[in-house]
Amino acid sequence: MNPHLSTRIQRLLPLALMVICTAIALGAYLQALHYPFSSDDDGYLTDNSRLLGLPFLQLWRLFTEPYNSAFEFLPLRELSYWFDLNLFGLTPAAFRIHNIVLYLLSLPLVYGATLGIWRYFRPVDISGAPWAAAAVTALFALHPTLVEPVVWISGRKYMLPNFFSLLALWFALNVKRDHGFFAPYAAAALGAFLAVMLSKATYVPVAAIITLLWVLFWRDLPASRRHPVLLLWPGAILLLAAIFTLIFIANGGGLAGMKKIPFYFGIETLTRTLAVLGWLARLAISPENRHFFYPIFGEGFSAMVAVGAVTVVAAGWGALAMLRHRSLEGFAAVVFLLLCLPYLHLVPYSPPSLISDRFLSLAVWPATLLLVALTWRLKPVPRIVLLLVVAL
Repeated sequence: MNPHLSTRIQRLLPLALMVICTAIALGAYLQALHYPFSSDDDGYLTDNSRLLGLPFLQLWRLFTEPYNSAFEFLPLRELSYWFDLNLFGLTPAAFRIHNIVLYLLSLPLVYGATLGIWRYFRPVDISGAPWAAAAVTALFALHPTLVEPVVWISGRKYMLPNFFSLLALWFALNVKRDHGFFAPYAAAALGAFLAVMLSKATYVPVAAIITLLWVLFWRDLPASRRHPVLLLWPGAILLLAAIFTLIFIANGGGLAGMKKIPFYFGIETLTRTLAVLGWLARLAISPENRHFFYPIFGEGFSAMVAVGAVTVVAAGWGALAMLRHRSLEGFAAVVFLLLCLPYLHLVPYSPPSLISDRFLSLAVWPATLLLVALTWRLKPVPRIVLLLVVAL
């Protein structure tokens, strides 16, 4: 066989794996096109006369106040809804196709971000990086936590920031240069993160992830090129995160219409938080049947507290490991915890059972990255068998 043809085939095989897994998931999602609007869709769309009647020349208003019944300040989500409404009217299939397109656009970014992360943390295995990135992307594409945000029209507020978050991470990874940081990519990462915050402010941990990467990149530079001025880039993204978090809170934060439970202290405050984290970790790696909501209290509560505690310990180990040497597993553990933080019920609210698959729509990426990184230490045959079992 022509060696050039053989090399080309080897490069295409990882992409073929992603295409097959994406096609399987897409076949499932397309079955939902005929579903009607449901649940929060009415408040966001069918009964939202303010958004329906908003003229084109007044779209700027979306960036000044909430335009939905839940008082959520999500300007880019509302803007995407506005275009769907004006192009296709109240046609549920059109809104679901938009969600599916965002899902499909996110997958190349998952691959690109994973490829960059793998090459950085495991430079000795650069040749295996395309296959590892393809495996992570395939598992991400098939993961059941994405069913809810993709199929549910109201899940747009997760699919949109997923896309922009992965885009921001991809830009952030391409910042690294031997002489310092490549400013155009750093600026692009800031712009993509701005879009993240205008899509859903609970994705604010993405700023901490990018900051972590940029500080690691800065530490890698020779002492003569490690200029403190380069740290202005991670400082800028943290400042941007803080500003837009405050704006989100000032504009309602999605909690204006939600009944708060009086905050209290005690051991249950800690155990409830750990149980939520335990549920999120369980849903990220388990193949169990999926439901809309999951109970925090009840049967298995102690087990979920234990799983949550193990997740915290793993993230702590990951942070220490990254301080000592490049640790892909440590990075994945830390990123998973960071992306779960906004959903840990640090302040309780009603109803008390709001653990849902959609909360993991981005956090499932570091979970699958950790799984693949661990299995990559096995020999090829058991590694492939294990990943096939997980995928099935």
